[in-house]
Amino acid sequence: MTTNTDTASGTDWLDRAEAEYAAEEAAFEADSARLAASMADGINAYLARMGITPFTPAVADGENVVPALVAPEDPERKLYGVHVTLDDEEGYVLLVSDYRGDVDFALRPASVRLDGPRSVVLARRYGPAPEKPKPTPKPQPSADAQAIVRAIERLVITLESAVLSAAHAGGRR
Repeated sequence: MTTNTDTASGTDWLDRAEAEYAAEEAAFEADSARLAASMADGINAYLARMGITPFTPAVADGENVVPALVAPEDPERKLYGVHVTLDDEEGYVLLVSDYRGDVDFALRPASVRLDGPRSVVLARRYGPAPEKPKPTPKPQPSADAQAIVRAIERLVITLESAVLSAAHAGGRR
């Protein structure tokens, strides 16, 4: 027979496991927040070395890095806003925001690479890099086309067999 004390002690393992998991998650989130803060500091230091003072420095927002704003949008002059972030593959990159206020635009990679203050000026004018077209899937042949291909394959096999038979028979004479 199970008593209340047996049931309570029977769940101790689950309570411990949940507490251990919660501690691991908290440590992971803390590490991620430290990494994001380090990345933001790195972006700001890189910009300082290039002689660029951001309007808004890069900051960590929890586990995410908010890119530095190095040039704001200018709708009157039709200039894009320019931001700098750190990408795992590309390194320090320029991102642009739309001067027209298009909410679907978000931040997009700039058409130029970050190599100094001039690249910020160019990114403001040239905007985002053209989007790479998505590869179109090859159209599947119709059932009729597939049937024709199979028929031709069978015909080739039949002809090949006939030629080999004729060549073999001709070699016996």
